[in-house]
Amino acid sequence: MSGGRKHQASLNAFFKPVQPSSKPAAPVSSRPSPSTTVNGTPSNVPRPAFSHSSNTVNGSASEAVNPTASQPAKPAHDQGGYNSSLLSPSPNNDPSEGPPSLSQQLIQPPAVSSSFSSGRIIRSSDDEDSDSDSSLVDLTTLLQSHRSNIPPKPSTNKDTPSTPSASRFTSRNLDYKTSPIVVPKYKFDLKYLADLARTDDAAEASSKRVKALSALEDENSTLLPTGANSNETKTSHLDLLGSVVKDREEGEVQRVTRAIKRTEATLSEHRWYFFDTEAKPSKTKRSPFPTEFVTDDWKKDLSDPQVRYQTFISGFAEDMVSFGKTLPDEIFLWVLDELCREPSAPLRSSYSNTLRESSEQVHRLIVPDVVQKLFKDLGGSPAAISISQKIQSISGVRDPYGRRQWDELRSVIGFLGDIASSLRQEVRVYIICLLLRMCADGVVFENVDLFDGVRETISRLCRYIPEESWEACCQEICTSLFNCVEEPTLRLQVVESVPSFPPRMHDLRRRLAMSFYFNDISYCTKHSHLLMDLDLFIKRLEDPTFDLTPQTDYRELAALISLLDIAIDDARSAELDLTDVNEERRFDKDIDDLAASIRDIMKSIGNPGAAFISRIEAKEVLELVAQRIADTLRSKPKPKQTVFDGPRGRAEEDLEGERAGIQSFLSRMKSTAGKV
Repeated sequence: MSGGRKHQASLNAFFKPVQPSSKPAAPVSSRPSPSTTVNGTPSNVPRPAFSHSSNTVNGSASEAVNPTASQPAKPAHDQGGYNSSLLSPSPNNDPSEGPPSLSQQLIQPPAVSSSFSSGRIIRSSDDEDSDSDSSLVDLTTLLQSHRSNIPPKPSTNKDTPSTPSASRFTSRNLDYKTSPIVVPKYKFDLKYLADLARTDDAAEASSKRVKALSALEDENSTLLPTGANSNETKTSHLDLLGSVVKDREEGEVQRVTRAIKRTEATLSEHRWYFFDTEAKPSKTKRSPFPTEFVTDDWKKDLSDPQVRYQTFISGFAEDMVSFGKTLPDEIFLWVLDELCREPSAPLRSSYSNTLRESSEQVHRLIVPDVVQKLFKDLGGSPAAISISQKIQSISGVRDPYGRRQWDELRSVIGFLGDIASSLRQEVRVYIICLLLRMCADGVVFENVDLFDGVRETISRLCRYIPEESWEACCQEICTSLFNCVEEPTLRLQVVESVPSFPPRMHDLRRRLAMSFYFNDISYCTKHSHLLMDLDLFIKRLEDPTFDLTPQTDYRELAALISLLDIAIDDARSAELDLTDVNEERRFDKDIDDLAASIRDIMKSIGNPGAAFISRIEAKEVLELVAQRIADTLRSKPKPKQTVFDGPRGRAEEDLEGERAGIQSFLSRMKSTAGKV
């Protein structure tokens, strides 16, 4: 019994917790001696981390490390366990300065946890063999002996510690805090933007000088006579460009001038203007309504302005005129005059319909002078409305007509087409000539509705010309235009404004084209089918007009080739008999020769650059016309020749030369084989 109690007491004594020593725990030395060991193992060798609940390190070890320390240790139950020395901060460095380097981690001994001072130790079964580890050389001793041979680098920073480890730590491992504000990076700096602004200012100042001088030149060009020399215009352009580059280095003006002369930069557009090019065209004062000429049967409807407006706008006046109630001549002319000035489209339409119903007055009162006054009121220049005045182009004016509306002009042109059947013969011819002169102005082609109205009116006027008078009328129209228009570009505009259908218009179109292409008025005296001759077309291309020189105007060349295309049409003449094989062969040969002649002119142009846009356009026109003639005018498609086809013009192939060559080759081969 007593033995059992003793055994129970010894067990209680064995498991009884050891009370901590009353002596305060010493602080851990910052650089412990290499001989310091814990349970016979060097303290600087990393050991596995132990949980607080499993094992603790004997507190006597901390006393052996630094027995004079006076810093009290924390209780064992406040520690979270033993941490590896590689993860714990160094006691010599501030944690805020960053983690230590690898060499410092190897040299720096692990800090002794405060759990060493708890006075508790649980020995493991390996403690009996711990004495055998004491014979090994300490790792710290080896590293320190190796580092003692390397002289420390002098510190360049006065604020850093004098020890080499502290110097290396601050120079390599200092981690600066970056600002969270993101500084934007721009593609262009302020210096580049300032230089760009100065360049823009200089370019804008140069542009203003050019515009001012160009405006002055436009003003001077309007004061020049109609036949002003184009060389003066080119010289003024060169002077203008020289004034732009006058502020550059010496010799720059001459180089720029020579380079510009080799291009078409100084060529300005030349146009002819049918209407006045003033900013605000002057309009004549509108005539008051001739109340004193109102007859008794119209007094109730036309005396009062409000009632008069309702009479025309409602169509009552048109109905009354169609029933035979004639308007006085003075009122008829007043309504015709208002047709050019009335801004209201419905009222203009009512005026036009009312005048159209007065066929007898139209035939009697509308004469060439009245038509001329109509176009003068519409803004036509005095030289344009006279069909005997020559048409010559001038330098283009920037925005010649501004925002002028052409509603009144379209109404008058449509009205002239509506009354074509009631007009006299000379009035029809005069109107056709006047409209074709107006088509020489580019404004007609720029406004599609105006262009269609002109073509429709010309077609209606030609339709009502009597058959017996058609030849005389064609000659008169062609003669008037041939004598007034001389430039090929303007001639082409006139011809293109004539529609190709119906047959009368087609005939007038070809007569004009042939007269302009051959520059001979005799080609308008007869129908074009009676005067068609392909040999004459080919000979015309051999004229010096089609020789390319440095002074060649390629716009005029392209216009002449386009006139050729219109004039030749289908190339059929009234005397052509395609049933004859020989004549058919000759016709096809002439077509091929004509196309080849046009292609020769095209090849002589060469390959112009982008600076010569007129040459490029002329080359395109030549190619298109030559291709159309070769593909569509032959009596039958041109046969295709392959490499297997024999030479043309021979019934049998001449193979004597080939046969002799083969026999010579075979004889040489036989002689060579015999020698071998």
